[in-house]
Order: sequence, then structure tokens, then C-alpha cells
Amino acid sequence: MRRHELTDEEWAIIAPLLPNKPRGVARVDDRRVINGILWRVRTGAPRRDVPERYGPRTTLYDRFVRRRAATKIHALVDAEGRPIHLALTAGQAGDAPAGRELLARLAPGGILLTDKAYDTDAIRAEAAERGGFANVPPRTIRKRTFAFSPWLYRQRNLVERFFNWIKQMRGLASRYDRRPDNFLAALKLAAVRIWINAL
Repeated sequence: MRRHELTDEEWAIIAPLLPNKPRGVARVDDRRVINGILWRVRTGAPRRDVPERYGPRTTLYDRFVRRRAATKIHALVDAEGRPIHLALTAGQAGDAPAGRELLARLAPGGILLTDKAYDTDAIRAEAAERGGFANVPPRTIRKRTFAFSPWLYRQRNLVERFFNWIKQMRGLASRYDRRPDNFLAALKLAAVRIWINAL
């Protein structure tokens, strides 16, 4: 093991936290890549000077950026796809707690359309208490069944359209603002523009 590289003990802690879903392409070894990122952070060298033993420079950069931007955006949009409320959470945080925050902004009697990551008894109960309906596909671990309309669920593409719109804004797509509060402020500024253009 070279100086400044991860020890076996450090790697044993980090390895389970990394995504392990290959997309049909053989991945460059995660430990090697992280060691390369650490080498660059430790030395302060330009990216082009990272030793080849750590893998392609582009891989090191891509993985670093992907981890750096580990902030999830949660959005509640209206029936026209206009954002009503935005929230950020850490990348590894579960979606359901943020879903409950968004639910508090749902109009009484409204229909909640979310993906299965938000499928919890608490979210379903809160939607019902507000006179609404949570049209959420059940997670595979569910034993109980719930009313679910695939036709209604197709309208969820309004949320996807909102995310596609903000991805067209390079500063948001690239997440130039590393501080979550600044990034959220930029998102809200973009949301204001969506509303202005809709009026």
C-alpha cells in the first residue's frame, strides 16, 4: 500500500456506502479511484498529473463530481408542473421524510403522485387526513394492497418535466453552488422564473 491510500480498515467502512449497480460496463475499481482522488486532494496536483495507476483521469473526475453533488432535490409541483415547494436532502437520506415535508404544502383534497420511494403508511395517512389521495405505487416489500391508478400516475410526468427544465440551466445541472443553501436559492430563483413565464 502506498502512502496516503486507504487502509483495509478504512476501505471496509467506505465500501458498503458506495453504489454497486453496474450499468453493463465494467467499472474501474472504486478503491483505486478513491485512492486517486485522495492522492490529488493530498498533493494539490493538477488532474492531468494523477498517476495512471489510479485509472483514467476522466473516471476520477466523474466519480468525484457525482459524489460531490450528493444532494437530492425534492419538488412538489401543481397540475401545470409549476413548483410549489422545493427541498434538499443529503444524497443518502431516504425520500419519505422529505415527502412528508412536501405533503404539508399539498392543497386539501389534492392528489399526491410520487414514485414508490415515498410509499409509507405515514404519507398515505397524512394525505387522507388532508382529504386527499396518495396515488403511490407500492414498494415490492409491501404486504397490504392500496388503491392505485396507473392512469393518474402517468400525470407524474409533470414532475419529470420540471426536472428536465432545470437541467437545461447549466449552473443547476452542474451544481456550481456547492453549498446546499446557495443551491436551493438558485433553484428557487429558477422556480420564480417558471411562475413568471406561466402568468
